[in-house]
Amino acid sequence: MGAKTTYVRRKKEALCFNGEDLEREVKRQVCPCTDMDYECDAGYMRSEDTGVCVQIQGTDSYNHLSFQRDVQAAQCESQSFYLLS
Repeated sequence: MGAKTTYVRRKKEALCFNGEDLEREVKRQVCPCTDMDYECDAGYMRSEDTGVCVQIQGTDSYNHLSFQRDVQAAQCESQSFYLLS
């Protein structure tokens, strides 16, 4: 989700107690998004050769998108938002 967080935690089976005053270091590093951070749209899959989203053979993306718009409109009316594909 655009960030990498590194922290230390105690092992579940460890029988140690560090006290409440122990401050554990948390490192946060912002990283740029890449194409691999995103999923392909419905009816598409990521090509193993190029990593680009390509349409799956035998799917009709136009009919799918028209159905999706109907679902999104219904979501918008009931929830005040919708997910855009």
